[in-house]
Amino acid sequence: MTEGTGAAARRRNLRDTITLVCVLALAPLAPAAVLVNRVADRLSCSDGELTVVGSAVYEPVLRKAAEDYAATCPGSRIRIDTGGSAEGLQRLVAEVEALDRGQDDRTRPELLAISDGPRGRDLPHLREKLFASAVFTFVANPAAGVSDLSRQQIRDIYAGRITSWAQVGGNDVPIAVADLGDSSAKRILRYRILNEPEAACENPSDGSCQPRADSLRSVAENPGGFGFAEVGAAADHPGVRPLRIDGEPAPEEATGIGRYPFRQAGYGYTYDDARSGSLATGFLNYLVNNPNDR
Repeated sequence: MTEGTGAAARRRNLRDTITLVCVLALAPLAPAAVLVNRVADRLSCSDGELTVVGSAVYEPVLRKAAEDYAATCPGSRIRIDTGGSAEGLQRLVAEVEALDRGQDDRTRPELLAISDGPRGRDLPHLREKLFASAVFTFVANPAAGVSDLSRQQIRDIYAGRITSWAQVGGNDVPIAVADLGDSSAKRILRYRILNEPEAACENPSDGSCQPRADSLRSVAENPGGFGFAEVGAAADHPGVRPLRIDGEPAPEEATGIGRYPFRQAGYGYTYDDARSGSLATGFLNYLVNNPNDR
C-alpha cells in the first residue's frame, strides 16, 4: 500500500467511525444527523508528532481529546505540555520566526497553542479558532437562603473564612462545598474567580483530572450545599438555586454582553500557513467539531 493510499484509508476509517456514532446517537433526529455527518466529513487523520502548549485551564479536556484522536489515528503522537496562555503563544511565535529565518527543523514536533481568550489577534502569522466556550453559575441548596454572592464572598468560602450561610445573609446552615475534582471547570473557577494562576494537573494518569458528575446532586441533597456547573446543567437540575455574582445573573450564552465573570472561551492557534493536512490543523479541527465528546 502506498503512502497516499494509506492516508486515504485512514481518512475513510475516521470518517466512517464518526458517522456510525452519529447515526446511532441521533437516529431519531434525521436533520441533526445530516448536519453532524457533514462535520465528520471534514475530519481526517494526520500522522506525526504534535506538542500542545499554552493554557493549563483546558488540560483535562485536551488530554481526553488527544487520547480519543490517537485511538482513531494511531499514526499521531500528541503531547500535552500546558502552562500559561502567554507562554504558549510566545513559543508558537518563536517557532514561526524561526521558520521565517529559514530554520525549518522537520525533526521537531508541530506546535498548537491554546489560549484562555482571543490573545493572538495582534500576533503575526497566526491562525485563530474558537474551540470551546462555556458559562458557569454558582448554585446553592434553596435551604441556604441566598441568591447572590460577591466575588470576595466566594473567595472567602473557598478559603474557609466563611463557613455558614448566615455570614452572607442566609440561613444558619453550615456551607458544604461540592467536590468537582481537578476538572477544567474547577480550573476556570480558580483562574477567573479566585485569581489563581493557570496550573497543570498534577496526576493526569490517575483519573483525578476528570470532573465529578455528581456535584449538582451533592448540592441538592445537602441543605448547605454549594457548588457550580454550566448554566444549562444547573437550570435543568432540581433542588439547586443558581446564584448571581455581584448582582449579575449568568448569561445564557458565553457571548452574552455584560460584566458576568464566570465564563470562558478557549482558542487554538496554529501557523498561518500550516498545511491543511498537518497534525496541528487536524487536531484543532477535531477540537472545534467535537465540543461535546468530552
